[in-house]
Amino acid sequence: MIFTLNDIYSDNIDTLKENIKTAIDMDKSDERQANIINGVNYYSNKTDILNSEKYFFDSEGNKHKDTTRANNKITHSFYPLLVKQKVGYLLGKPINFASDNVDVNIYLKSILGAKWNSTAQELLKNASNKGDEWLYCYIDREGNFNYIICPTEQIIPLYDNAFKTNLDGIIRYYTVQDLKRNESTYIEFWTNEKVMYFKDGDFINEVAHFTVNGKGYSFGALPFVQFKNNEEITTDLSLIKDLIDAYDKLVSGLANDIDEIQDAIYVLRGYQGTDLTEFNNNLRYFKAIKVDDEGGLDKIEIHIPIEAKNSHVKRLEDDIYRLGMGVDVSAEKLGNSSGVALKFIYSLLDLKADMAEAQFKKGIKHFLKLISKWYGVINGAEFERDSVKVTFNRSFIINTKEQIVNVSNSVGLVSAETLLSNHPFVTDVDFELERMAKENITPLWKTPAENDIDDTMTSGGYENTGEEPAQNE
Repeated sequence: MIFTLNDIYSDNIDTLKENIKTAIDMDKSDERQANIINGVNYYSNKTDILNSEKYFFDSEGNKHKDTTRANNKITHSFYPLLVKQKVGYLLGKPINFASDNVDVNIYLKSILGAKWNSTAQELLKNASNKGDEWLYCYIDREGNFNYIICPTEQIIPLYDNAFKTNLDGIIRYYTVQDLKRNESTYIEFWTNEKVMYFKDGDFINEVAHFTVNGKGYSFGALPFVQFKNNEEITTDLSLIKDLIDAYDKLVSGLANDIDEIQDAIYVLRGYQGTDLTEFNNNLRYFKAIKVDDEGGLDKIEIHIPIEAKNSHVKRLEDDIYRLGMGVDVSAEKLGNSSGVALKFIYSLLDLKADMAEAQFKKGIKHFLKLISKWYGVINGAEFERDSVKVTFNRSFIINTKEQIVNVSNSVGLVSAETLLSNHPFVTDVDFELERMAKENITPLWKTPAENDIDDTMTSGGYENTGEEPAQNE
């Protein structure tokens, strides 16, 4: 569902309120809200199997819940594992922000420190579960630039056209409960220049984005930053929900069969007793029953096709990892894989991370625009956001010896900074350059063949600079 700012905005306040109400009512019933709930629930391992019930029909055809039969509800946390793999792989190590301007670098580090690292991970996790997530930027009461995550379920984006070329407005709606459990509905209508507030349908006031010394200012853009999971704004769950449901159902059904197989069905012929209670007592205590000359007892047991079910379970598990674009870390899959083989195993996760990184870079570009605007207010001039280099450092298993050899072989072909960024022992290029300067070390290395280096596999990060050094197979 796509709304434009022209669909909603009106100079007439009553018309504006009616348009906003209509948009909110449509958004509440939109499929995206159901997808958000599913994504959040499955990340918490609250899968559909938990709602499974067994029923029977009586002699009159009425349906009743059957509480006498086994009804195991076994969940499997495939989905949260896949999301955590993605977040840890792409954002387990901090994103680097680097500018040629020393003052800008210092300012960015003051804003984009530990808080941003954890916020970025939360944004990616939520975007994976919901399709997208939003970051709200504001000036706090101490007069500092600040930001906080705003749930996408509260946001209705307003674009300039049906192609969603530019974001021109935001409707945010949410409810607040007081101590007496009375609920009030709040609505915020944001444009590039101002924000209007409503409470329970009544207009409250209209203000600028922020104020400095009593004067209102605008960021010149919406102070909301959208971080998409992908271009289609779909959840990671949408690819594998049916597979997870089938896996939970199959394993839970197998557990039900095992529980019920303990109770055999007996077929009696010519039984010389009065009722079934007496039969059960005789069988339990005397291990014998009486039948007439033509009588007998047959025992019917349930036979479970274990091999067929195990085969299906394994296929579902493989499909979940493959279509979920994750890494199956079981021993038989990883084993003693070489560096090239490990890259192949990580290829789908790497592809999924590529798509998320592309969308995150778009969001970060808008984020830097807001930071630049505030930087201009307090310093007199904005900085060029395109001059800030943004580098994602992925957590990837590499062959340390191969990486050092490749770095050394590239001396004279690329800059010392690029060589350092790809060296497995360097985690912070700026810090390493400072230490090298203090120790008067020239950023050149001898051929690693002259040194005794262990050929070991280690987990480390590399800076995604657009091109990876060639790997020796």
